[in-house]
This record gives sequence, structure tokens and C-alpha cells, in this order.
Amino acid sequence: KTAVTSPEQAFLQGWPKFRVYLSHTFGIDPRPDQSMNNAIQDIALTLGSTKTHMNDHLQSLERFCQVLAARNCDDFLLVIGMKVLRAIIYMRPVQELASPAKFDLEYQRHLDNEPASDLGTYEHENWQSRIAHVGGVLVACAGIQHTSMDVVHNALLLSTTLLDGGNAYVQKQFTAIMLPASSAPL
Repeated sequence: KTAVTSPEQAFLQGWPKFRVYLSHTFGIDPRPDQSMNNAIQDIALTLGSTKTHMNDHLQSLERFCQVLAARNCDDFLLVIGMKVLRAIIYMRPVQELASPAKFDLEYQRHLDNEPASDLGTYEHENWQSRIAHVGGVLVACAGIQHTSMDVVHNALLLSTTLLDGGNAYVQKQFTAIMLPASSAPL
């Protein structure tokens, strides 16, 4: 053991142990960024489920997208919100028979930037379209036009997740927003 010579050194030696103790006491994962990842997954499961109170038609998710797409949305909230939307697309919380292990597997694929395991299925394409319809494309477009590179990066990840597999409906949604009326074909 190292001899403690000052209160500052005692604090620095004890702090990591206290963090681990506190996280285990409250059931929080002490690994860096893991508690935020767990929170994002929980929010995604809540906002992406039609079983959530007052979200039977994804109206809470639609309102969330409106907040994220607003010009005065905080950068941090926008980045977290886009991560939530990507997680919703991957996990598809509306699945009736999905297990927590399936959600965890899909969420990990999201974190690793791997394609969703159900990519190419009708269910996945339909889910991408639903998320686009409630505002996912609007959020991605707002993020792409942002000045923060972190926001732009996450907007591109969200855009890729929405467009993955060549979803024609999502492509039309992006085109409608990104193509100015003055440059539209006659």
C-alpha cells in the first residue's frame, strides 16, 4: 500500500473504490459510458413500445422527435435522442414475442454499428417506415444541418440506420425534406 501524505491523496485513492461501491449499491454499471448506454436502451424500449402509457400510436415518440428537430434543441439532447432513435429501430420494441435477451443482442449490434439482425425483412422495413413517419427523418435532417460535428456524426448514423436495406418510403421522406421546392422537377 502507498502511504497517504495528504487529504487530496486520500481522496484520490478512495474515490475509485467509492464509485464501485456506490454503483453496486444502486445497481449501476460502473464501466465508463455503460450507465448512459443502459439509460438509452431503457428510453428506447419505453418510447418504441406501443404498450407504453399514451403511446399506443407512437404519439410520445412523435412528440420526442418534434422536440429533437426543434432549432433550439440542446446539442447533448439531440445526440442522445438520435442514439435512442437508432436503438428503437434496431430493437423494434413493438415485437410481441421478443425477449430481453433479444433486445440486448440487438442493442449491442446497434452499439457495434452492425446491421440489424432482421434487416431485409418486411417487419424491419415497415418499422423503419414507421419511425421515419413519426419524425425520424426530420430529426436526421435537422442533425445533418447542425454545426456540431458530434451531432452531424450521429445524424449520419441515424440516416444510415433508417435507409439501411434501401427502404423506398424512407428515401422519399428524405427527398421531400432535402430537395428544395425550387429545384424540384416540373
